[in-house]
Amino acid sequence: TTDTTETTGATTTAAVTTTTTSTTTTGSATTDGAATTTTVPAVPSNGHSVAEQVLAINAGMPDALVVNNGSLAENRPVVACTEAAMEANASTQLITLTNLASVAPNIVLGGSAEFLADDSAGYPAMQRYYGGEFKNTVTVDDADLAAAIADGDADCFGMNSLNPLITTEKMTIIEDDQLMAPSNAVVALIASTSATPDVMSTLDAVLARLTTKRLNQMLNEIVVNGTDPFVVANAFVDTL
Repeated sequence: TTDTTETTGATTTAAVTTTTTSTTTTGSATTDGAATTTTVPAVPSNGHSVAEQVLAINAGMPDALVVNNGSLAENRPVVACTEAAMEANASTQLITLTNLASVAPNIVLGGSAEFLADDSAGYPAMQRYYGGEFKNTVTVDDADLAAAIADGDADCFGMNSLNPLITTEKMTIIEDDQLMAPSNAVVALIASTSATPDVMSTLDAVLARLTTKRLNQMLNEIVVNGTDPFVVANAFVDTL
């Protein structure tokens, strides 16, 4: 029997807690013998990645239970930009929060009072991890978020990754490339006696197809359109 859970809170037990990043320098030589160096940004290691959270969860699990390697679907704070904002910045590679910081003077950022004050995964954390001076910030109550998006009160909004408005309003989630916020990925929880290599590899293969965007669409289908969850789940399985 399997169940699903999220990696929420795993960072409190993660062995790696540093919030700084570093770079790795590699050396090579050209055909004429001249030495060259290439600086490659290191992958952030702060306990927020799915891999680190899965390790922390399994370390704290009783021997009778284990979780798989996690999915690409995450329940976390994100910044999502409107369709109009993405079109207005089409000439810019607007994929990551690092990209967003580079065009921040052109962007109005909206979010709840909580998001704008959240030092761990909100606007203050964005400033610490990414920098960038935004054109303006506007406070939007959760109840008014749909209207604020429709009215264009801001270009991008701090919100939850599974908010159905991301799907209905055709918004784009901007990747948190420095892992500012914990990943909180969906994982499969399974009895150790059932966790054979074949079972675990099958679970990993299935959950690798479950992205945040796909899960958001599924939740939108259930919450907004009222579709039976069983029907939605079967439709997902049919795509595998």
